[in-house]
Amino acid sequence: MPAASVRIQRTPGASNLRIIPDDGLMPGALHEVPGGLSLFVSISLYGMPRHKINRYLPSPDQIRAMPGLGRLAPRLANPALWHLNRRTASQAVAWGLFCAILPIPMQSVLAAFGAIYGRFNLPVCIVMVWLSNPITALPILATGYWLGSVLLHEPMIHLKQLMPLLTETLNFIIGNGKPDFLQTYGRAVKVLVTGLLIEATLAALIGGLLTRLLWRCYVIYEWRKRSRRLSQPDQDQR
Repeated sequence: MPAASVRIQRTPGASNLRIIPDDGLMPGALHEVPGGLSLFVSISLYGMPRHKINRYLPSPDQIRAMPGLGRLAPRLANPALWHLNRRTASQAVAWGLFCAILPIPMQSVLAAFGAIYGRFNLPVCIVMVWLSNPITALPILATGYWLGSVLLHEPMIHLKQLMPLLTETLNFIIGNGKPDFLQTYGRAVKVLVTGLLIEATLAALIGGLLTRLLWRCYVIYEWRKRSRRLSQPDQDQR
């Protein structure tokens, strides 16, 4: 049963304390309680089913075998990259979604660098990057271009033009672009890149906050379910 932190509340006029799950407090630490009291927090409760989540995440060997990540193998040995809690999961979701929407090659490498230096869960980050794929590419590009066109007051282009535009942009980034690329696609690329940056930022904020909310709701749900189960024998004895 994984350890989890709690928050202590005292109801005004009452002598008892209320214990609430809270990742903001550290288990095993001394925390001040309203009314001048202190409590050594060392309470366990059911947390997120990490073993179930890990089934759907890539293994360390799979990540090391990915193109561009082999050179990072020494850094991938850091245990913090594989630890899963509310903070590391929400930050990994946010950064992974941000990298997934960026119009660049080797998004997984950028995601891995961010996870290494930010010390959040690497497998979750890689899975978020995988959300950007040939099936989701067109909706991502269309949303990004629409956001950019609204912000820059430019007309929306036809959906059939988005994929060629992305291809020409990527070729330009890696040095294989056409000589007249900027003259031909300059304005459209500005709209697309601006919109994708906005889309990536919004996706990161929403994804990270939603992960934290769902994680907390699940922990509270398990806490209450366990409390009801523990109180059942007392009711039966009565």
